[in-house]
Amino acid sequence: MKDQDYELLSQFIDGELPAEASQELRGRLLAEPELRATYERLRKLDGRIRETFNAPGTDTVPSRVTSLLERRKNSADRKHAGWGFAVAASLLAAAGLLLSPDWRQQQTGAPSLASVLDTTPSSGAAWETLGDGRQVQPVLSFAHIDGTWCREYLLSDDGATYRGVACRNEGTWVTSALENQALPGSANAYRPAGAGDSDAVATFIADNASGIALSREQETALIARRWQ
Repeated sequence: MKDQDYELLSQFIDGELPAEASQELRGRLLAEPELRATYERLRKLDGRIRETFNAPGTDTVPSRVTSLLERRKNSADRKHAGWGFAVAASLLAAAGLLLSPDWRQQQTGAPSLASVLDTTPSSGAAWETLGDGRQVQPVLSFAHIDGTWCREYLLSDDGATYRGVACRNEGTWVTSALENQALPGSANAYRPAGAGDSDAVATFIADNASGIALSREQETALIARRWQ
């Protein structure tokens, strides 16, 4: 998959691709299994975005989500490897929204990404199931250079696996970096950070981490103090 392919798929899903280019892409979708599988993942992502904003009680987008969308637009100009920073800004924003805490789950009390990051120690094996059926696994925690705390996590969604970093912002967790992550073996196999990471997450950690990852004892103490 090339960077241009992700942008083509994003434009195709949004209905912004010219007719001739759309026809050519349809032919490729029939002939290229990898491209077709990626299209299906992105199409489902787009559907979930539309469902989220069409749901009752979501007329007002939380300010932290608006801030996330703005950061995703700004990051589209970065030149890092990895599809998370190569596709159109709209696609980055969509992925960021769905991997950030779901405010509808928080309102109903169902497990959310934020609540798992708040209370669950890092693990190389255990997965937590969210209220919407996705599974998440915190894998490490570290101090940000601005004095806040961040956590790296894996998220499994309908056969696709994502790697992200969320940082504490005004009492909750906001995703600051994310990428579609193909892990060796099964989707539930944890691969330690640094073993060929692509590069939204690895670059974010390299640019923003203050020191090494927390020990299990340090992390457990922070959880008990509600990350204060």
